[in-house]
Amino acid sequence: MSGRESRKRRHEEYDEPRSHNHEYSSFRDSRREKRQRRSISGDVHAPRISTEDVLPSSSDRKGEYLKGKALYTNKYRRATISDEGKETVSPSIRVIHVGEKDPKTGRYVESGYDAHFVFHALSNDWIGNYMSKRHYLFDKHNVVSTWKMLEQLEAAVVFDIGANIGTMTVPFSKVAKHVYSFEPQKPIVNLLRDNLRLNQCDNVVVEHCAVGHREMTAEMDHRYIVNDRLEEDSLSYHTHRSVNYGAARLGEGGEIVQMISVDVYCEQNHITRLDLMKVDVEGSEPLVFYGAKNTIRSMQPAILYERNYNTVTSSMRRVLQLDDDIGGFDVEKWCGECGYFAKIRLPKDNFLILNEDKWKMCDTSLFRPTDIVEDGLRCFDYLTPKW
Repeated sequence: MSGRESRKRRHEEYDEPRSHNHEYSSFRDSRREKRQRRSISGDVHAPRISTEDVLPSSSDRKGEYLKGKALYTNKYRRATISDEGKETVSPSIRVIHVGEKDPKTGRYVESGYDAHFVFHALSNDWIGNYMSKRHYLFDKHNVVSTWKMLEQLEAAVVFDIGANIGTMTVPFSKVAKHVYSFEPQKPIVNLLRDNLRLNQCDNVVVEHCAVGHREMTAEMDHRYIVNDRLEEDSLSYHTHRSVNYGAARLGEGGEIVQMISVDVYCEQNHITRLDLMKVDVEGSEPLVFYGAKNTIRSMQPAILYERNYNTVTSSMRRVLQLDDDIGGFDVEKWCGECGYFAKIRLPKDNFLILNEDKWKMCDTSLFRPTDIVEDGLRCFDYLTPKW
């Protein structure tokens, strides 16, 4: 029997019904049992690990030991030893290098600016997977469009509202003197702090809270995004399904968080200067800007924000008791009244609003003027560089 005939025969045998092919049936059942056991543990791809695997040994370090907490990262998963000595296991951690690798130096250099960043992200995090495939920042164009401006400003102060794992906090910290990073999700805040240590960002203040129109107690929405679809299940950080944790938003039924407004935060912390305010809060942008009206008028920060299909939801209005003045606040109209100069449309439904002084500090070769004027703001398009 020739090799081709032998392979054909084996295929025919394995294509037989289950009752007539016990070898294939047992093989398939064993695979199913393994998947079920791993899904119960929270990671379909990862074997279980013991406490001995958590702390790195001097002879064999497969990961990185992060100072401050007993955290051990390997290619399968991350385990944390709590103060009580108990082990808690989360989905695996993906280590992401941002930038193209230079064959001469071996360094990863980000195109558009000379930088190299390393991030930890949950293995099922959609944003982390996006960056690991492309080796550049998820919101790279937002960083590039403001990089030169922050470089020219002396002792720049930046607010990153909706920081996620720090994909913009980390690069901002390299050109600003102070960065204040706000993120409401506790597991994501822990990753944010890890990434700040990994990239030696010592000038960042992390605030575990939501930002909105006033001080109050709020809730995150219990629903979450899986494969670009809104799920009704509870938001989970222990699932193997792809989840966009950056799309978590305020609502009801989820994690209870404290909310603060930009105006109150600046007053309490004696912040008298703000050069850039980045806002990406999945539909709660009107709340943030309503609570930052005085700061926008007096400090005139550059405003980088996302405006897409996500808007203030009915659950937000009900739980947060929002009226139309708050839920429908128009930051572009307010900036026009405060004397801002330009509005730039960036990729991925992002916009950048600048006053005339900060406009002159930007790399204006990246922007193409249009004939449109909205709310007193001249409109520009972003010219996507070919990296």
